[in-house]
Formats: sequence, C-alpha cells, structure tokens
Amino acid sequence: MTGEYFSGSDPIPGGIFGSQIYLAKVIELTAAEALRQINRDQLTNLVNLSALYYGLEQKIKEGKEVGALVMDITKFKELNDSSGHPAGNLVLASFARWLETKLRPADDVIGRIGGDEFAAGLDLTARSDERFTKEERLEAVIRHLNKDMPGFFAELPPDLREAAKAANVSVAIGGSIHKAGESAEAVIFEADANMYKAKEEQHQTIDEVLLQSLKPEEQVALEGAKEKLVEVGFDINLRTMLRIIQSSR
Repeated sequence: MTGEYFSGSDPIPGGIFGSQIYLAKVIELTAAEALRQINRDQLTNLVNLSALYYGLEQKIKEGKEVGALVMDITKFKELNDSSGHPAGNLVLASFARWLETKLRPADDVIGRIGGDEFAAGLDLTARSDERFTKEERLEAVIRHLNKDMPGFFAELPPDLREAAKAANVSVAIGGSIHKAGESAEAVIFEADANMYKAKEEQHQTIDEVLLQSLKPEEQVALEGAKEKLVEVGFDINLRTMLRIIQSSR
C-alpha cells in the first residue's frame, strides 16, 4: 500500500498522504452535512427562514422574475391541542411533502418559517409564458394550490382528517411579486400581509355559513345579545358569539 493514495479494494486510502486526503474529504462532507442541517427545519426537512431569504435573494441577484408565497395552516393550534403534538407534527410534515409535490423544488425555494407557517420563493422565470404576466402566473400558482388543497387533507389518516374537519382547519395563502430594489425580506413581508387578508376572508366565509345555519329566532337573539353587551361596555365580536353558540349545540 506504500506509495499509493488508495489501496485498491480497501475503501480507505493507503499511505500517509492518502489518509490525509481521506480525512480532508470526511471533514468536508461532515461540514457540508452540518451546514445542511443548520439550514433545514428538522421536522419537515424544508429550508428554514434564513435559508429561504438567502435562496430568494440569490434568484433576485440573478435577475429572475420572482414571486413569494406565505401559507398558514389556520386553526392548527386547536387541532394540536385536541389531537396532541404527534398528530400536529404529522400534519406539518404531511403539508410539507404535499407542498413539494405541488411546487417545483428544482426551481423554487420552499421553507417552513415557524410554527404552522410555510413560505416559498417562486422562480416565475421558470414558469415563463408570453401569454401571461408574472402577476397572472403567481395567481395561477395560488389557484392551483387552493384547488388541490383537498388532496392534502385526503392524505391524512382518517381520524386526523376528521379532527381537522371538526376544528375547521384550512390553509390561507398570500402572494407577492418582487419589485425592483426590494429585498427578499420585503417580498416575504408583503406575501405575509396578503396571507392575513386571505385568512380574514376565510373567517368571514365561515362566519356567514355559521350564521346561516342558525334558526331565524337564534339570529335575532344573537344580534340582540350583542347590542346589549355593547351597551354595557363589553366588546365581543360576532365571530366569538357564533363560536360559543356552535360549541354549545
């Protein structure tokens, strides 16, 4: 083995110099894996927020048309509290896998940015189509995700799927387009603000459904009770009162 960098059938390089090269490669691979772990969310294996910012910033520097999505699993806390943390973790991991199948991991940067929030930096250049503007391409991605959302819930175990339905779990999505001079953080911030708008619209839709489910006399009683509470200085919104009525049924 003397004088050889590698000893033939032996996978470990031979000789002093060979051993040094082998050790250097091990250190290099270990460092690369450590860096990968630092940049990854351990539960979902998606990138974390700092890595998402970095990946999005790189696409901006490359001059690509960039968009961003921020997604929130609404009512996740209620589901997590009622079904337990292992079930909650399964929902988060399942959503991450589903998201990777619906977006383009080779072109997009997909991450979990904390708790029940996910985000993606979209390479809209890779989705280039002369018939559509970049805004229309972003809207198409959001429509695609919303349309296929039942597929995410269908992949959950039956008992967890029923628990999610009972808790009114849904996913709110907000999007934004990168503008000249904007940072990656600014693009994500705008998408986050739009996500909260989408979340509020979802809540209003749920409230309308609940209100319509009440009997006429219940609707009248609800409005009367709210007015009396406001008169005595107790501020309670209609949504809270609807939840109380729903839980008491």
